[in-house]
Amino acid sequence: MKKESNFQGTQADGSNLLGLNVGTPSTDGAVTGLDRWLVKTALRLAGNPDLTVRLWNGETFAGSNNPQIATFEILSRKTLWLLVVNPDLQFGDAFSAGVLSIEGDLIRAMETLYAGTRRSMPPGS
Repeated sequence: MKKESNFQGTQADGSNLLGLNVGTPSTDGAVTGLDRWLVKTALRLAGNPDLTVRLWNGETFAGSNNPQIATFEILSRKTLWLLVVNPDLQFGDAFSAGVLSIEGDLIRAMETLYAGTRRSMPPGS
């Protein structure tokens, strides 16, 4: 059985339910070369998982050519940067605030992400 998740933690006025400072869904400009590099590097450091990242402009990046387990949609540039700087803290906050949505199997996606990250770390880390 495939579990689907697509939680949006925003109120009708666009503010987030938890008062977290992780950005708001936006179209905060065109995706830059640096934004693309950050996503590609993050996917590579996570072991090129069978996951897709979709940015606020709809541009997508797949971690592999295999069938994808899930798509992580990052809805603002601020959220992207916060996830890159401190993913362990910011992932849950962004998801709860509705500026990161996940389409697909959340549990398998997280297992795949963490397994790939562990494999890509140098020994002794």
